[in-house]
Amino acid sequence: MVEPLNRIGRMLLVWVVSSMALSFPLLGQKQHQYETGGTQSFGRIGFKYRNDNVFLGRSDSIPAPYFTSQLGYYHKNGLFLDVATSYLARSEENRIDVFTASGGYDYLGNSLSAGGSVSAYFFNENSYAVQSTLSGFLNSYVGYDFRAFELIADGSIALSEKLDVLTGFELRRTFYFLSDRLMVTPSFLLNAGTQYYYEEYYLTRNSQVTKGNAFGKKQGQGSAGSSFEFVAMDDSRKFKVLDYELSVYTVFKAGSFRLTAVPTFAFPVNPSTMRIDQAMTFEEDLKNIFFWSAGIAYVFYFDKP
Repeated sequence: MVEPLNRIGRMLLVWVVSSMALSFPLLGQKQHQYETGGTQSFGRIGFKYRNDNVFLGRSDSIPAPYFTSQLGYYHKNGLFLDVATSYLARSEENRIDVFTASGGYDYLGNSLSAGGSVSAYFFNENSYAVQSTLSGFLNSYVGYDFRAFELIADGSIALSEKLDVLTGFELRRTFYFLSDRLMVTPSFLLNAGTQYYYEEYYLTRNSQVTKGNAFGKKQGQGSAGSSFEFVAMDDSRKFKVLDYELSVYTVFKAGSFRLTAVPTFAFPVNPSTMRIDQAMTFEEDLKNIFFWSAGIAYVFYFDKP
């Protein structure tokens, strides 16, 4: 019983980095050397589809489905490098929307795990993804396996025109089936932080404001056809809970291949208040969101155990 629980960090997210690379890094940036017990260095090539780009419970009114390809190298000492390219698979767009590069370090003890990473994002100037104003993330985390469940705390600095502080707390438990070939991990996640990046998104990227035009266009047409200018988000500097998420990470191992499915329910909270034309205000309309991803990855080893 103890050994399967100790393998949670090593086996979880072999592929999920490209599934979650554009999401909160509490899960997406943890590159754990699953299966090897830290005795082998390995590489991974993967492809996946995500039906919409949801970030901390927020998404644009226009869906942003992504096909993502990913290549990573994970050294047995805990260091890792990873690159991913996401193609916006919407008939009106059809373009590479973002390139992501990440590097970091993971420590895996019998019960304690910890690590950190640095990620750089390079978004297309016409991207309308909520996090497309970000240029990068600085992330660190610490987790402890209590056997009955694993608890992880995370802290990040999001880089845009201003700095945002983001935190996350995750509670999860992993179950194994079919002689450990099938792994199922239900997870509850709470995300909190400031929202300067979100204010910038409304200012320059939101599809209803910019009408899909290039980054930096600050004026658009309202739904009634009248011109307006977005001015500010009144509470972007406030640190607050942003959303709760329920996910089930499912990974099936078939030789060197990994098949992954990740359905997620996001429950956004604490809507922001927007100001336009210096005087008009409105509160964003938050709705619960279901989104999912599915993918396949191939793992190859560089040395023998």
